[in-house]
Amino acid sequence: MARPLVGRSARSLILAAATLAVLLLPATAHAQCTKDTDCKGNRVCRMGACEDPLPAQPAPYPAPQPAPYPAAPAYAAPAAPTAPPAYYAPPPAGYAPPQPAYVAPALAPPPAVRSDPGWAAGAATYGIISGVVALGLAIGAEATKEDTIPAAPLGGVATALFAASLPIVAIGGSSARGHPSVTGSLGLRIAGWIAYGVTLADAAYLLSQVGQGEVDDGLILSVGLLGTAAMACFVVDARLSAAEAARLQALESQGGARASWRSGGVLVPVVLRAPGNAHRLAAGLAWAARF
Repeated sequence: MARPLVGRSARSLILAAATLAVLLLPATAHAQCTKDTDCKGNRVCRMGACEDPLPAQPAPYPAPQPAPYPAAPAYAAPAAPTAPPAYYAPPPAGYAPPQPAYVAPALAPPPAVRSDPGWAAGAATYGIISGVVALGLAIGAEATKEDTIPAAPLGGVATALFAASLPIVAIGGSSARGHPSVTGSLGLRIAGWIAYGVTLADAAYLLSQVGQGEVDDGLILSVGLLGTAAMACFVVDARLSAAEAARLQALESQGGARASWRSGGVLVPVVLRAPGNAHRLAAGLAWAARF
């Protein structure tokens, strides 16, 4: 008996393949395409049929990003204190640092002052007139001392005129001494104020003796002469002050020095810091001089 050319297993595989081909043949025959190149244009093959491509999906909108928060400034750590040298030692208890040397404050230069004669010359003229009138009234009171009525009124008017006129002349003379270089005569002013006080005291005594009895000869006239001498002191001082101021004013108008300080000075009270302790004050006297 002859053997078959194909075994049973081979026959089973061939039969299965033939059956699968029979089943797939109708599906392949009805399909339009098997890949995108089988379709016309830009159509694509989907499920065996040529179809238009799907529209492109829009790109997703990016989510807003939060604004970056400003970075905090870099913190610089404070420098560590340096340790003192090894040889440093704290001061002993009760140690007081030395006080700085006392330095007197610098004085500002005095402002420039212009000289002015003021009304010293007019005051001197007024003093001459009032002194002559007062002396004339004193002479009249001396001549009529036996009679109370003429003598007492004449003496009273002379005393009042002298008492009011001498301060006016003194103030007028001082109006020319605004500049430090204009000084007049200090000695005449001192003598004049002393004679002024004595004259007023004597005149008050004579007026108090009215009706008490006869006054000694020449007493009323001596009081008048003393008052005239006091007035003459202030008249001469006013004339000197006016002349000094006028001379200095002429020098200033020619471009001379505006403030010529004269030598001299005066004791004045001062309060300064104590040299040994800057927290304490010391009082005393100082010689303030002008140059």
